Amino acid sequence: MNAGEDGIYYLFAAYTVIWVLLSVYLFSMSSKQNKLEQEIEQLKKM
Repeated sequence: MNAGEDGIYYLFAAYTVIWVLLSVYLFSMSSKQNKLEQEIEQLKKM
């Protein structure tokens, strides 16, 4: 590999890591929002 190929590899790796982290974060936020919505509905029924 030359320097250009190394750079492309690291760029691809960085984008992959960022997308994975973003996906995990969005999934986490979605789960928390659903939990809060269920809790609000339970409180409304009281």
